[in-house]
Amino acid sequence: MKHYLKSACWLLGEKGVSFFCVLLVNFQVAKYLEPDLFGRFSFAQAISSLLLILSGLGIHNILLRDFSNSNSKRDILYAASLLLRGGFSIIILLLAFFLYRKSILTIEVTIFTLLCLPQTFFYYENILQSKGQGKIIAISKILGVLTSALLKLSMIYYDCGIIYIILCYVIESVIISTFYVFHGRFLLKSAIKNIDFSLLKSDCIYLLKKGAPLLFSGIMVIAYTRTDQLMIKSMLGESALGFYSAAIRVSEALNFLPYLIFSAIFPFFIKKKRESLKSYETLVSRSFSIVLVFSSLTSWIIYTFSEKIINLAYGVDYSNSTPVLALSCWGFVFISIGAVSSKWLLAEDLQKYSLFHSLIGLVINVLMNLALIPKFGIIGASISTLISLFFSSLLLYVISSKTRKLVLIFFRSVLLWKF
Repeated sequence: MKHYLKSACWLLGEKGVSFFCVLLVNFQVAKYLEPDLFGRFSFAQAISSLLLILSGLGIHNILLRDFSNSNSKRDILYAASLLLRGGFSIIILLLAFFLYRKSILTIEVTIFTLLCLPQTFFYYENILQSKGQGKIIAISKILGVLTSALLKLSMIYYDCGIIYIILCYVIESVIISTFYVFHGRFLLKSAIKNIDFSLLKSDCIYLLKKGAPLLFSGIMVIAYTRTDQLMIKSMLGESALGFYSAAIRVSEALNFLPYLIFSAIFPFFIKKKRESLKSYETLVSRSFSIVLVFSSLTSWIIYTFSEKIINLAYGVDYSNSTPVLALSCWGFVFISIGAVSSKWLLAEDLQKYSLFHSLIGLVINVLMNLALIPKFGIIGASISTLISLFFSSLLLYVISSKTRKLVLIFFRSVLLWKF
């Protein structure tokens, strides 16, 4: 456990550095672009994030689980993941450029889509996490983030425009992937040297089959967390989207934390499950207790100081973002619950339920947005997101007898409040 906690500490340290760098740079980008252009920038990110999820094929967590369970197939699984994501990334890039030529996609979306290629090698993170080597991930990402931050600030200082700022995001991914390629070169050479095409084919089919529910689940998650932005742009315009996106960037800034922590200690979850079912369920219960306390306290602090945070971060021009931040910050509680729930599903090999929950969450979000955005504007979109997160992260687990057990574990953690 100590080994994985040390790895988690490195990853948390990296996220701490990245958090402040990205947040401070995002504030400067928002100020530089102003609400209208910042709305356009956010819209491009929302569209490209869907394309990036598609290129990932949903196999990220499958690889983490399988790398944690077995050492013997790491090289062939890694080769299969590179082949799959590399191929799909090229297809998506060609599609994006085709749609751009047809004036269906903007140049901003097309450039963001370039992130697909370097992120192909990000699967090496799964191997490092499964071995508890978070230090290497942390160093790679810190160098990438710091370089990118300096480049973005330079683009703003020299008034280079939105296109060059977006290119800095691509450069960041290239730097990180270069480190992963260098560090994983021996594993990659081993995979190529000992390649067995029949085994490679079977592993590709296995990853596609197992990853399909998580892929569609990921699409649904991105869809219902970004649908509000797409609908706001359509119904209220780019300026309203700029105000909404500014608030969301603050409230979502910490969303990575629970997923990062539980990804880092997920191999320990698997180990506990193999050793003792009782100790495994106790670990899940205590995980719920910890994230509830931390997320509730964090959300309350952001809610209390929401006006000061917006004024300090963006200035008075973004004052319309304050009520959105005051509401949306509570989504962190449901995100944290969802982080534990999703890892439990993966450990139980029930990832197909992630797709179902995400799909229902998307439907709820769209229907609520249609009802609330015309009446309450961007505040209505915040309310819709909170309601859909509540359903998808916890309430929908009651429906199936296979997942109902998790709800009992959750309420036991709340009632007993054990650490």
